[in-house]
Amino acid sequence: MRLGDRRCGDRCATINTVVCSSPAAIQQFAVNQAFGLNVPASTFSFSQSSCGNLVSASYAFPNFAPYFNLPSLSIRASSCFPV
Repeated sequence: MRLGDRRCGDRCATINTVVCSSPAAIQQFAVNQAFGLNVPASTFSFSQSSCGNLVSASYAFPNFAPYFNLPSLSIRASSCFPV
């Protein structure tokens, strides 16, 4: 998954208000853009901020780190599209 795909969610919230009519719809739209991974909608969050419509993503990337007593990898990203 490219967490850069969360940018689609912020644009959708601004431009396509029929498809992205609620925070839950925006989360589902972002999930559908996360090609290659089965991520839950809770990976994405939506809020309105001073920069516009803000979509953030936080994903605990599955890896082998726990087997080697290393910390797990968490990926975070956010994007804002002006209203």
